[in-house]
Amino acid sequence: MASSNSQENNPIAITCHRLNGNNYVEWSQYVKIFLSGRERYGYVTGATKEPASTAANYASWVRDDNQVMSWLLNSMQPDINKNFLLYTTYTSIWEAAKETYSSSNNISELFRLEGQAFSLKQEGMNVTLYYHTLNSICQQLDLHENI
Repeated sequence: MASSNSQENNPIAITCHRLNGNNYVEWSQYVKIFLSGRERYGYVTGATKEPASTAANYASWVRDDNQVMSWLLNSMQPDINKNFLLYTTYTSIWEAAKETYSSSNNISELFRLEGQAFSLKQEGMNVTLYYHTLNSICQQLDLHENI
């Protein structure tokens, strides 16, 4: 059995939904859930601020920020993550990815999702699958609203 320390040093797949340029909303939710479970959600909300470079906790903040940056970059497709390698903090990567890939104002994406919801028919699906498919579309629409 591996110790938790060795587990922390191994690469962690934070989501199976890697950012591919078209799935920002879902990807960002998976990242937020993962970071919250690792007590690093403050990096997303801005609650975890960079201390002064002379502060006693500066080195641990840099270590934690780099760890979160690594998780974030590893959750992106290689052709996307290379665009963020020169950013120096997790927050700068997060904001740049949001600005670049967020489709909250993407009318065509919203139109596509609404079209899917309105045209979905149960046809050969059992009730449970139909419900979950429709619910998934509605959740994606909600996520667009929240962003």
